[in-house]
Amino acid sequence: MEATIEIKDYEIDDYRIETRKTFFGGLKTQQVPLGKKKKYTIYLTIMPSEEERAIILKYKLDELSVEEEPYWTEEDIDRRMAMFDIGTSPMLDQMHDEEIREMRARKKQILLGQYFDNPFTKDFDIRQDAHTYADKLEKEILPLIKNQIDYYRLESVRRDKRTITL
Repeated sequence: MEATIEIKDYEIDDYRIETRKTFFGGLKTQQVPLGKKKKYTIYLTIMPSEEERAIILKYKLDELSVEEEPYWTEEDIDRRMAMFDIGTSPMLDQMHDEEIREMRARKKQILLGQYFDNPFTKDFDIRQDAHTYADKLEKEILPLIKNQIDYYRLESVRRDKRTITL
């Protein structure tokens, strides 16, 4: 198995969303430009051998959960909370609090098979975070994938019955 990790940076137009009441009490959102912002994207490309590909498919290793991360970023949650702060009733405030708790509790899983979606990409706002994740890929995740494949590669050598003398 051969893997390549690459970090690319690019600029985007940054903005924040402001929510305000309209003259007749409705809600209106608008984008307020903040200038240019740098983003960093990790590109992971994995090229398994035919044998490794067959092992992944045979033992359904692509369905193993490797990572778990929050579904919503804190920025998404803050944006949602800002929409609620426009003066609502106590009953609606309670509903909004429950929704925010659910947003924080929701997680998304990254399955082993997703790393083989060449290229697997992940975006970061901070350069150091991108490099930290690249290190995690190199030192934790890729060895874990290789260990899983190697474990099942040896499955043909293993026997169902084991006799152990202590």
